[in-house]
Amino acid sequence: MFGAHLAHRSLPPGPNTPAAIQLWQWLTDGRAFYSAGHQRWGDVFTIRPLGCRPTVCFATPRAAQQILAAPTEVLGHGNEVAAIAVGQHSVILANGTAHKAARKRLRPFFQRKKIEALSPLMIEAIDESIATMPARVPMNFTPVARELTLHVICRALFGMDRVSAHESLFDDLALLAENAQSPASLVSGAILPTQLLSGWVRGQGLHRRRDRGAARIAGMFPVVQSIRHIGEVLLAQLERRRETLDDGGEDLLAQILRRAGSDLDDRLFLDDLITLLLAGHDTTAVTLSWLIQHLTRHPTTMAVLQAEIDAQLDGRAPRADDLARLPYLDAVVTESMRLEPIVPAIARVALQDTEIDGVPIPRGVGINPLVRPLLHHDWPDPSVFNPGRWADRKPRPQDRLAFGGGYRRCVGMGFALLEIKLTLIRLLQRTDIALGTDEPLRPAPSGAIISPAGGAPMVVLSTRSTQPAPIFPGVDTHPAMKCPA
Repeated sequence: MFGAHLAHRSLPPGPNTPAAIQLWQWLTDGRAFYSAGHQRWGDVFTIRPLGCRPTVCFATPRAAQQILAAPTEVLGHGNEVAAIAVGQHSVILANGTAHKAARKRLRPFFQRKKIEALSPLMIEAIDESIATMPARVPMNFTPVARELTLHVICRALFGMDRVSAHESLFDDLALLAENAQSPASLVSGAILPTQLLSGWVRGQGLHRRRDRGAARIAGMFPVVQSIRHIGEVLLAQLERRRETLDDGGEDLLAQILRRAGSDLDDRLFLDDLITLLLAGHDTTAVTLSWLIQHLTRHPTTMAVLQAEIDAQLDGRAPRADDLARLPYLDAVVTESMRLEPIVPAIARVALQDTEIDGVPIPRGVGINPLVRPLLHHDWPDPSVFNPGRWADRKPRPQDRLAFGGGYRRCVGMGFALLEIKLTLIRLLQRTDIALGTDEPLRPAPSGAIISPAGGAPMVVLSTRSTQPAPIFPGVDTHPAMKCPA
């Protein structure tokens, strides 16, 4: 296990630092680690963190296209570091037929019409969170975004409201989201077998005495206690929701239960629920944090966006079908995600011998397309925030690599984008905000989700009525693609 990184010495060269140091760098500041390797070794290089499979990193669009288009029988997930949080049966940790079955089970409930029907629910939660923001006091928007997105996904999945009896679930999920990205959690997920680690954490499916002992020790840690409590609450919620299906309700859980009937294995589905809850709030909150950072640092861009929103909506709350008339909003969101993607790489592993862009990849070797170099490729001034670059280019799937790609593209991408856009609309309709720090914008060191250092410091200068503010001087109805960076 601890010598796995030494295999396949014929792979492309890469960092020659000690394997233990590579492991630490990879899991504590993945973006900087990949960037240093790319600068030193070029578009193809191999990393060898201690105890992990050797992984070939690619930074060219052609290689990324081949990787993302590969069937799940050829390239599987490489996300073992997520096992401690989401469990071994999660859709993101499944391969082959199990992965196809999980996506088939979830995909119908994330279709466009079903997602758009949730927009009033989203706006209700968004408005409640905005109402808690203090005026004229420096604040960090990131905790607000985390609370907001967690309440949105809980309402969408379970019909829970803010005053639900399940507030402890919110606390446990917040603790899990934070601790799942700690170096200890990431090292455990990277080195230990997924099934064994999942068993220790959840205290289930263990037959050997030493494994049961390890599970008891693991249960002493708060994050493991939170994981087990989340599982208990969700299983109880599943049972209660199954008993009340005849009472109606269009929350996503009710729809899934009606469709699956008695075929649903609660223990397997539990990992998918945890995945949806974590992916449905933490990554969205971090994306919103980057957006707030970019907008408050580019007040002209923010004013143009506000002008578009006011001109198109005339102060009323948005509907899902309004978004097609807000091209600059889409450009701002796309540009922020291009400039600062929240994941450094997309993790895959070869399930059989294959070849990527002329490089032979033996079975069992990791394959990582590097997200930031790919999103910066072929753009003029790629490190500048400029929504205007999308004037004549409709975003393609590969322009949103933070959601993955190909057969493994995030099933909740449409849900997340709708929530992000509705949040920005309501925030700019109801408040005037400004930057709340003199610190330069930089990423926080992380081996998993990359957030802005210090979160999103801002100040609510004033609250606005729901009537539109005056159009920004010199901007036409669709300034969309004229705004300076």
